[in-house]
Amino acid sequence: PPNSVTATNSPTSSSADPATSTTVGIPPTPRLANNAAQQENECCYAPAVRCPNCGYDFPPSAATTNVGGAGEGFAYSSLADVALIISSIASAVGCGVAVLVGIGAIVQGEWFHGLVLAPLGFFLQLGLLVVFLRVQQAK
Repeated sequence: PPNSVTATNSPTSSSADPATSTTVGIPPTPRLANNAAQQENECCYAPAVRCPNCGYDFPPSAATTNVGGAGEGFAYSSLADVALIISSIASAVGCGVAVLVGIGAIVQGEWFHGLVLAPLGFFLQLGLLVVFLRVQQAK
């Protein structure tokens, strides 16, 4: 490239021999292996993140090397899956209860409870239900 700087591997070398020089500026992008055996071993290879402004290749991190891998700990256990299912059912029931409580409060003349607190409870339960369902879909 016209605006790049060429550095040699030898400190005393004054010529820019292509075999011993490297271009400073945009580092090379990691490449996938050419043969099938190496590609099979690198099936989970994630390319490094590259800056769109300067072209710097960031080294692979846990976020890019464990793409699609199962997580660890309680949050990814089968008990957590059961908890998500139970929480989804409970928040759906909570939505129904909030509607019934709101209607009952309005019938009894409790306007603040029926028109303010019950809708807040309904939308809180509805928001939790949406989050629980999205988390279940992401798995």
